Amino acid sequence: METDIFNLENYEIFDLTHTMYHRMPSWPGHSEFTVQDLKILNIDGYAVKKISMNTHHGTHIDVAAHMIEDGKTLEKYPITSFIGSGVAIDFSNKKPGEPIESEDFDEYKDVIHNNDMVFIHTGWDKKGEIIRSICIYGHI
Repeated sequence: METDIFNLENYEIFDLTHTMYHRMPSWPGHSEFTVQDLKILNIDGYAVKKISMNTHHGTHIDVAAHMIEDGKTLEKYPITSFIGSGVAIDFSNKKPGEPIESEDFDEYKDVIHNNDMVFIHTGWDKKGEIIRSICIYGHI
């Protein structure tokens, strides 16, 4: 099904972005996310901030080039690759260290269709421990 990105009246749109903030968690060994005031409104008459980050801070997309030499880079994907029908699967019942296995999706085989985007809800976003979980257990 070709997605008409300009006619969204039949779609429910979900914003998946996480709020970014000074010293938010970073992947171990990567630079931290920082926000620094360069100009302050009540002193300088205008506000300017310096943001320092790497490509893994905040909500982002990893494409083939992230792990494969000469892999496809983001600008080579059409924007329609990131718009489409999807299904959300709730695995928030998983305990810390308990992996999500391929068999866990068996009960959803009738709701996940070919070319669907599959969004996995783990609940870890509310715990603020995603980075720690990945480092300790190797996965969320």
